Parts: sequence; structure tokens; C-alpha cells
Amino acid sequence: MSIDVLINELKGLKEGDRGVDRKIARQLGWKRHVENRGTNQNGQPIEKVKWIGAEDGKLPLFTDSLDAAFGLVRIVTGFRLGGVSWGNGEFRAVIGEGLYCTGATPAIALCIAAMTAKRGEDQDEE
Repeated sequence: MSIDVLINELKGLKEGDRGVDRKIARQLGWKRHVENRGTNQNGQPIEKVKWIGAEDGKLPLFTDSLDAAFGLVRIVTGFRLGGVSWGNGEFRAVIGEGLYCTGATPAIALCIAAMTAKRGEDQDEE
């Protein structure tokens, strides 16, 4: 998935979405590793999912948690100056001298800003 498609998907969110969190992780280069742990009493497989690249192996709630969204900003950009504001039912986030990004929640706005910054950095590397 291209980063532009992901940014557009983020812009359309009304609330956090685990599927989008996984897409963000993949944009970061993280890999999903599934470990088979046998079966339960009903014969269903028991699996442990670990994200290779994540600090603790767990997928953060990027689009649902303000703390996780700030963590995403740190991963993508380091500790640049930025901010989040709100008004009229909208939330806006900006990182450094980047674009102001609007989202349905503060976490989503930060995710959009982080992925927008990543897109700019990726283009600079080309």
C-alpha cells in the first residue's frame, strides 16, 4: 500500500482502527510474526502475534491512543517541535514546519501528520 493511500484512509477515519494501525506498522517496516502455540480444547489454533520492529513486540494503538500517536511521531521524525489543536469538532496536528493535518481525533490527526512527514522524508531519499 502506498503511503498516499494510507494517508487518505486515515483522513476518512472517524475513530481508531486496528487494520489501519497494522498498515502504519508496515509503513514503518515492521513485520508481523505469528507463532503457533498448539490448539485449545476446541481444536482452534492458539497463536501469539509479535510485531518485529515494535519495542515490546506489540502493535500500538496508533489511531486510538494519543500516547501511541505521539510515539509514532517520535519514531518517524524524532523529537521535532509540533502541536495539536482543536476547534469546531476538528483536530489539527503539525510536526515541525510541515502541513497542518486534520483528523477526527487528536490521535488520528497526529498519525496523518506523522505519515505526511514520512512521505516527505521518503521522497527526499529518492
